[in-house]
Amino acid sequence: MNSSLRLALRICNGQPCTRDIFVTCQDTGAGLPVLHVFADWSPRNCDWLTRDRFEVEEIPSSLDGRAFLLHRSDEAKAKDMAAGREPEGRYAVLIARNGQDHVCECRGFAAHGRCKHLTALRGLLEAGHIDNPADAGPVEFPTPEQVEHDAEFDGHPCGQQFPDEPPADESADFDVDARPEESAA
Repeated sequence: MNSSLRLALRICNGQPCTRDIFVTCQDTGAGLPVLHVFADWSPRNCDWLTRDRFEVEEIPSSLDGRAFLLHRSDEAKAKDMAAGREPEGRYAVLIARNGQDHVCECRGFAAHGRCKHLTALRGLLEAGHIDNPADAGPVEFPTPEQVEHDAEFDGHPCGQQFPDEPPADESADFDVDARPEESAA
């Protein structure tokens, strides 16, 4: 599990401010990685007031950056419904390569131009906690195992031997002008 404490730019009482957020990312290899974002530390309660859980899916982007879908938990959607809001199922987030044109679909970003989702993902990317698929290098295709497998079947993946020429089919000769006899009804 990777975790970090980040300073997030927020809006408090209508004024810009910074708040601590605690971010953890856990990738067990089974399913999508899970991102936890803890925000709004309460010294009085000695606990985080906001706890969010997302499943993180990286998606292709035609823009210059890395795009992610943050799938919200069922608990978060239930809270939205209880508050009388239409529940968001996911947030699309773009982390731009130029460092300034980031975008998130959440209400916080729409209202203020910044959000904890961007701060959390940027922090994890900067710390190297989320792998970049481009760093993996090219994939060798076909793999040596595939070449060996195909050699066993003489190049035919189904193991069938095909004749060099198709068999002559005499029933394929037909008269174009011939029409079926019409039956009297």
